[in-house]
Amino acid sequence: MTRPRTLWILGSIGIVMYAAVAWIFWTDAVFDTSGMVRKLLIGIIGVLTVAYFLGIAVVRHVSMRTIVFFGVLFALLGFISGPVDSTDLYYYMAQGWQQSHYGANPYSRVLRDIPDGTSDPLIASPWMRLNRNPWLDEPMPYGFAFASLTRAVAWLGNGNWWLTFFLFDGLNLLFHAAVSLLLWKTASHIPQANPKLVLYLYAWSPLVVLQFLADAHNDLMMAAFILLAFYLWLKERPAWVLPCIVVAGLMKYLALALIPFVICLIARRYGWKSAAKSALASISLTAVLSGPYIRDLKSFKVRQVFEQLTEQTGSLHAFLRFGYRTIARLVQSGPVDLDRFSAAANVLLWMAVGIYALYRLKRAWPGNEDSPVDVASRWTAVLFMIVFVGSSQFYPWYIGMLFPLSLVGIGAGVLADLIVLLSGTHMAFGFLRSKAVGYFLLTTAIPIAFVMWQYRKEKAVIR
Repeated sequence: MTRPRTLWILGSIGIVMYAAVAWIFWTDAVFDTSGMVRKLLIGIIGVLTVAYFLGIAVVRHVSMRTIVFFGVLFALLGFISGPVDSTDLYYYMAQGWQQSHYGANPYSRVLRDIPDGTSDPLIASPWMRLNRNPWLDEPMPYGFAFASLTRAVAWLGNGNWWLTFFLFDGLNLLFHAAVSLLLWKTASHIPQANPKLVLYLYAWSPLVVLQFLADAHNDLMMAAFILLAFYLWLKERPAWVLPCIVVAGLMKYLALALIPFVICLIARRYGWKSAAKSALASISLTAVLSGPYIRDLKSFKVRQVFEQLTEQTGSLHAFLRFGYRTIARLVQSGPVDLDRFSAAANVLLWMAVGIYALYRLKRAWPGNEDSPVDVASRWTAVLFMIVFVGSSQFYPWYIGMLFPLSLVGIGAGVLADLIVLLSGTHMAFGFLRSKAVGYFLLTTAIPIAFVMWQYRKEKAVIR
């Protein structure tokens, strides 16, 4: 069998699998409580993941046209599919409607505060009831840029549920197209990059199609602005690099950790005057985006947001917590002080993240690591440490925040290869999330160990 034909077969399998996901949504099979649909989804995701990794071996031998053709079909299928294992999109719709229709500040009021809100279909849709609508009592956990975006989209939807749904879905499709274009243009400007492979790894990824086009998580929006910042730096337009990072951070706060690295990059290459101009533009942009909300600062529900962001699930912290509980129960008969251990572990993990970030910042300052791949790798590494080490909660779609940028360095270092592998393991074994220790081992620890072993083996052969 020829290699181009192999990719066509894999692409055709992908079309059938994504069409099946769309069928699950549009036939309301998502409401099935027998467990059969859940098993079907597990099988679909498994097939898509295997096909994705099989395609990597042959993608260098096929035309860009083939990759783009199936990438577009996957994107359209993802667009017409609704969320089948997440209710976040409906929360975005409800939060936007709360602002545009009820005039509420999503940082100081929750959806349950709205009079008769539970009878409003944009707030209490049947799909939101799948998780008993816990979002009714939680304030907006995202930044001002995303809050403004939800308000604008809900205003355009004008109370029409399906129009609002497709506007949000279409917005993610536009961001997806923008990221695809940026990745291709960025890879084309980096000599050691392979634009065809980079585009395949992104556009054919089950993580991207299912989590950001079907489920419409907003992590892709943050990633798009980080990638745009990197591309603008590559094109020597320093004035807009920091504002893009700030907008990314005002989508999801994680991106704000890159600000010191961006300022360092601009100041060293273009001078502190250019860095100051970029910072001033960023401050002005922040003021504009925060203006509609910051006036109620004193009534912001900060504690509730903090509690939501520090939920312990799926992370290294959760693995340590439940691992400690298991061991403690084996070696002692008395009560286990799990909260004290958990708090100490949380502090130590964030200390590790902080020390690593300072180390990378110190190495960045002399300017010895300023190649495009070095910069992309440094930004990705810092985000990776926050997501995989510091954060007390982890969901597969979090990988999307660093996935596009990481692909810039594919083949040039171990980190990009690792993130691609993790995007697959976290999708394929997502059904094990309730098994904290086993889930972390299968999806994160073992893949990391495997990639590091392979990397050291290859280095030993080269020597």
